[in-house]
Amino acid sequence: MSRKGNSRHVKRLAASQYAGAKRKEAAYLAKPTPGRHTLEQNATLLSIIRDMLHIANTEKEAELPVRAGSFKVNGRIVKDIKYPIGYGDVIQILPLGKFYGIGINKQGKITVKEVKEAQGRTAKIIGKYVAKGKKIMLRLNDGTVVGFEKPANVNDSVRISLDNKIDGILKLQEGARCEVFKGAHAAETGTITGLTNGTAQISAKARIKSSSGTFETLVENIIVTGE
Repeated sequence: MSRKGNSRHVKRLAASQYAGAKRKEAAYLAKPTPGRHTLEQNATLLSIIRDMLHIANTEKEAELPVRAGSFKVNGRIVKDIKYPIGYGDVIQILPLGKFYGIGINKQGKITVKEVKEAQGRTAKIIGKYVAKGKKIMLRLNDGTVVGFEKPANVNDSVRISLDNKIDGILKLQEGARCEVFKGAHAAETGTITGLTNGTAQISAKARIKSSSGTFETLVENIIVTGE
């Protein structure tokens, strides 16, 4: 008989390096629930709790507090141990009163860093459309869809508070601060000094001046983080 449905696990040897999973500790890795970040650029909440924060030793130990509602992701309680976590997300551990921000390192792997106080997040606009009632909806890189009345373009960024309200727009333009969150220059930060429009065959590019020099990367690889 043929197998029906998708696999609930992935082999560690074939898994994306983004999650930073140790490939020889076990044969399989929990597969993230679909719907948010792409499969190649996310890690499960289980991986964060067990393998990075080390506040649980096994999947069962991690599952108990998650199902009890002890974790929030971007201000919302999450009870799915395989909930996908990716760049820009903010995790709150309610019993400990701690917040952790998700970033990226130079090897293109996910990082988890404690932040001292509650903060929102910055997300990139990857698409927009007109919904019922002529309301403009923005699709963000983390899978979120939000309504917004002010002008905003694809590749701009939005600042979102923990109660999931947009606090402001960060325009993709020369002089803006940005961070590279994928590609060969991952984790580099700098100032945009030039933009090249894309065509049907060539992707748009950005020239960035950082502390290590000037380089060029695809616009799809960067997120505007400041003005």
